[in-house]
Amino acid sequence: MNQKKIPSLVDYDSVQEFLKAYADYKKREKPNWSLGVWSRSLGLENVASLSRIINGQRQPGRKLTKAIEDFFQLNGDEVAYLELMLLKDKSTGAGWASSVLGDLVQVARTRARASRSESSSGTPRLEHHHSRTLARNGFADYQKVAHHVAAGNSIPGDFQ
Repeated sequence: MNQKKIPSLVDYDSVQEFLKAYADYKKREKPNWSLGVWSRSLGLENVASLSRIINGQRQPGRKLTKAIEDFFQLNGDEVAYLELMLLKDKSTGAGWASSVLGDLVQVARTRARASRSESSSGTPRLEHHHSRTLARNGFADYQKVAHHVAAGNSIPGDFQ
């Protein structure tokens, strides 16, 4: 059996890349593993949906996103990172809105990485230049900011 590390969500910039890396990992580890088996374990009726997501042809819906969260046993910060990546990928906005969503994805990634290593290193510490700006402007919850921006609204402060 290959001793390669299981892919971690926080090491990827998109859900598609992460799911593809996991599928590739499983195929290397267990040659008889298939997308069909994985699809069924995620509650999908056919492999086509998962295949289209892995190939970048569609995004997972809410039901599949929840199944992915459960399958990988994601903690709260990892779930936030997953959902922000999906929101950013679905966003067609350009300019500052896209930049804000990208920054928020990185905030979520930092928090998710910290929360995974929290047990060995104590309390996670978020070190990101936009975290102070968010707090200053009344957006303590970066997920709310992401949804606010994705809806086409502006936010005050250093982001513009």
